[in-house]
Amino acid sequence: MNSWRAVRGYLRRHELIADAAFAVALCGSGVVVWAIGPRASWPRSWPLALLWSAISLSTLVIRRRRTRFAVVGLTAHTVAALLVFRDLRV
Repeated sequence: MNSWRAVRGYLRRHELIADAAFAVALCGSGVVVWAIGPRASWPRSWPLALLWSAISLSTLVIRRRRTRFAVVGLTAHTVAALLVFRDLRV
């Protein structure tokens, strides 16, 4: 149990690393959901979909230090997905 306390303490001291690990976990779980889902819900281009997902999750990593930039970035990402890139719905 001490090893978990050490990891937890490290992540509490290094919030940016904790946020990055959380973003990687979310991206990985999204890929798993895509992979086990029906083929009709699969993206047309896996590399493009992974990049698009990583861009959206990058705002999770920077939200503590640059909140306004994260909000503007995620807003631009969402608007672009809805208006410009029809294949990359959020």
